[in-house]
Amino acid sequence: MNLKKMLSKCDRWIWVIVLITLIKGLVWASVFPLFQAPDEEAHFAYVQYWVENKEIPWLLPQDRENGLSKQFDKTLNTLEFNEVKFNPLYQQDFKSDSIMGTNEKEIIQNQLDPKSNRDYQGYSYPPLPHLLNIPAYLLFRGDVLAQAMAMRLTSVFLSIITMLLIYSGLRQLFEDKKMAVGTTVLIMFQPMFSYLSSVINNDGLMNLAYAGFFMSAIKIIKKKTAITWREGAELSLWVVLGIASKTQGYALLALLGIFLLMKVRTTRKNKTKKYFSLILGGILITLMGGKFLIGENQGQLGLYKSYFESHSLWEMGETIGFYYQTIFESFWGNFGWLDTLLPDSALKVIALIIVVSMGGLFYYFGENRNKTDKAMIFLAFSSFLVGSLYLFYFLNAVVSTDVLINGRATQGRYYFIIIFPLFALGIKGLEVFFKAEKKHWMMFALCLLMVWLHWIALFEVIIPRYYV
Repeated sequence: MNLKKMLSKCDRWIWVIVLITLIKGLVWASVFPLFQAPDEEAHFAYVQYWVENKEIPWLLPQDRENGLSKQFDKTLNTLEFNEVKFNPLYQQDFKSDSIMGTNEKEIIQNQLDPKSNRDYQGYSYPPLPHLLNIPAYLLFRGDVLAQAMAMRLTSVFLSIITMLLIYSGLRQLFEDKKMAVGTTVLIMFQPMFSYLSSVINNDGLMNLAYAGFFMSAIKIIKKKTAITWREGAELSLWVVLGIASKTQGYALLALLGIFLLMKVRTTRKNKTKKYFSLILGGILITLMGGKFLIGENQGQLGLYKSYFESHSLWEMGETIGFYYQTIFESFWGNFGWLDTLLPDSALKVIALIIVVSMGGLFYYFGENRNKTDKAMIFLAFSSFLVGSLYLFYFLNAVVSTDVLINGRATQGRYYFIIIFPLFALGIKGLEVFFKAEKKHWMMFALCLLMVWLHWIALFEVIIPRYYV
């Protein structure tokens, strides 16, 4: 079969998704100030240390002196990194006639002295996501700005693959192709997801692993036959990729356990696979339960007891309410170092839609108890599990410190690993309120709303926040 025939048989929406994700990613990567995304400077420094010193920071002692290379430290100062960070009132002037950016000449002339960064802290990030950024660093060696932009383009490339995996999974989940396309568009233009898919981080590869896992899981569930060893290996590869990307990847072990237990019914005729699924699924869930309920909870029971003795149930409820408000805001749009929010009116519209969707989803599961799509049940279990783990982690931080603000525990971007099931479930909840012939209009309206929200984030929030 020649290339022309192959392309003619290919789903044309694939090319639309690739093109839009690429253009959108290039815009975000170009507009958002370098190193103003969470830990972006740390990820760049990780790659720089690895290349220049030929040793992986992940393997270094964690008590090394905290520092950066002199070149990169000077670059951050020249970019006014600390002045812009956490300061929504600080803007930079980009009205000059030159196409050069602020202090760009000085930054380009700032060359690296490899001997100057020996007192560099070995960050604890897994190495795999940073390995993907090494070609970008080597290609533009000596030019920090070009290296950083090339690394951002690596993130954009990963986001294209992620969106294709999401689209493939949604095509298998929804019988209606238009609903699958529409849900993909909603995820594609989600403002915070768009932003974090275009900066330097290790979230991109982890999000890709989760998207691949859900795609494969739905494909196997829809098949309604026993899982094959090859399919098991496929799921396992996504799990390994997630774990190699970031700590949150470990939750994939529990999701794999849930999946195997759900597939036991279809493996009744093959006792070997049946018992293997039961035993392995139980082990994976037990291991993850032990890690989070015991490993992460050493000595915490006494702290919980002390906390409840000194705080009322009302105060505990307010604490959990604070958590979900912070997660909600930073999931949809709290940019930079969590210091640049979407307008309150936009967030209220989103909240209203979510509340309606959740009501429809409860109705859907209640009315269809015996004929609910097994894939939807799996996505619901997955979302509940990940959400519970994150809430548990946050409460551990609260009872340990009695402080609500905890950047590691209250960032909505960590929920992007389940952006696939969250949006799929949300659409299923909204479908309940519309007749079959009207649901396409509902989806069209939602897509327009998301594109509008994306426009607001980029042109009415980001640009006015950072540029004069």
